Amino acid sequence: MNLLEQQDHMATGIVYNVSTSESLHVMEAKPLRAALELFRYVAFGEGLCLPYVTQLSILVNSAQIDDSGHFTPPKSTDTPILPDIEIQPIHWNISDPPVPHKEGALSLMVVIMKPSSRGTVSLASEDPLARPACDLAYYSDPSDLAIMRKGLKLAKRIGDKMRELGAKMTDLYMPESESDIDLDAFVRKFTRTNYHYASTCRMAPENDQYPGVVDPELRVHGFKNLRVADCSIIPIMISTHPQAPAVMIAEKCADMIKASSRT
Repeated sequence: MNLLEQQDHMATGIVYNVSTSESLHVMEAKPLRAALELFRYVAFGEGLCLPYVTQLSILVNSAQIDDSGHFTPPKSTDTPILPDIEIQPIHWNISDPPVPHKEGALSLMVVIMKPSSRGTVSLASEDPLARPACDLAYYSDPSDLAIMRKGLKLAKRIGDKMRELGAKMTDLYMPESESDIDLDAFVRKFTRTNYHYASTCRMAPENDQYPGVVDPELRVHGFKNLRVADCSIIPIMISTHPQAPAVMIAEKCADMIKASSRT
């Protein structure tokens, strides 16, 4: 069966114990509070159900993080470089399957934004109802592990600073140490998807190093009126969340379809 390349923003993270009242777990622990928050959202457009689980993203490039996990801000004269790490503070236990916790949880989720690892998607059989065979192949390229180590160290320095400033947090789920061996073991034990799957129908020539599925007009090679318009056409994983790019791709495809209908 033909293999299609696939990429994703894989993630891991560290988790702290915090007061239940300071995390979204308060709605899990208190059903009446959950009902109240749902009412506030439906009636007034406010409350804990209104915001997305994370309100802040920290975007950095791993080249600006030293071996101890400290960030060195770029100089104004430095050439701008795209971030390859995102850290999301999330007031929820992001471990999957969840690590048991008694109170609330605060997670610092570390995401690889420019992965070098490539997975595959292929047909598992000739049965059209059978699920495809997916191999995400996270960290198949060792360079991704090196970036994740730096991201975890930076996340721990952020946690240290929060506690220094008075935040009441205790360790819930952490690497044994900051050695490469322990960090790698932690990453391999707990890595999750960020649900940003892309590049399975990448826009590229058929004879490319990583063979393409669609042409610059988003038409499937060999077909005149069959197009793909979603994040699967992205040639190389983008260093951002894919929601806005997905809309852009769809709108551009619509413009190209309308233009082709006039010729």
